Parts: sequence; C-alpha cells; structure tokens
Amino acid sequence: MKINLSQCCPLFLGISENEMDKLLSCLDARERRYQKGELVISAGAKISRFGVLLSGTVEIQQEDFQGNITIVAQITPGQLFAEAFVGAGAALPVAVLSTEPSVILWLDYNKLLSPCQYACPFHATVIKNMIKILANKNIFLNAASVIYPNAP
Repeated sequence: MKINLSQCCPLFLGISENEMDKLLSCLDARERRYQKGELVISAGAKISRFGVLLSGTVEIQQEDFQGNITIVAQITPGQLFAEAFVGAGAALPVAVLSTEPSVILWLDYNKLLSPCQYACPFHATVIKNMIKILANKNIFLNAASVIYPNAP
C-alpha cells in the first residue's frame, strides 16, 4: 500500500518521501492486514511494536469482570496506538479489535528511540514527533480527568 505517511500521520511530519523508505527500514516497519472482527492485540499482551493505522478502523476495548465491553477509543487512519504501553514496557490492559478490514504498520519502539548505524538526521525528527504525540495524549487525558473526576 503506497500512501503519503508524512501527510496522514503526525509521527512522520517533516519526513520527505525520499527519507521515508530509509526511515521505515530503520524502524523495521512491518505492514499487516486484518479482517473485520479480527483481534489485533489481546488484553494482557506485552508487545514490542506499536501500530500506525494505515486504513480501516480499530477499536480499543476494555472488558470488565462481568464481561461488559467498553469502547475506550476508536482509531482512524494516521493515528498511533499502543505506543505508551510499548514505551513503558507494560502489558496492555485493553484489547485492540479490527472493526473493518484494516492495514496496520507495526514499528519497533526500541529502534525508534535508538538512532541507527547511519545516524539518519530524520530519525531525530521522528523522536521529537513521538514525544509531542505522547505529550498531547497526556494533556488530553489530564484534561479529561479534571472534567470527569469520578470517571472509571
């Protein structure tokens, strides 16, 4: 699938098309297709890659002790998911389910943080972009906790 990642995904903002192939190689990018209803990540899994949704839709779901499922988030093309858990080395307390045929680009988090042997200058750009994405998600979650202080 050939799409312009720097236009659809904030992680790749500032990366030229010429740099993109090198960068994806540095990050050991792997593209995988999922069918509607297919489990992408099971709750409790500990993974080393985070996802960039290229097409389709996936849901982040949490199941309570009675089996009730809450949709925590719906991920649309260009968005990242699982990056905070991968970065923390933590197991995911949620499941990720493909709600329609989807294509996900899986990136190695450790390779994102460690510049490759070629010391690619665009690698620093992607690291800055990741920090900004994580910071924005943190701000959003903190704002939500102020607005809804008693939410589960």
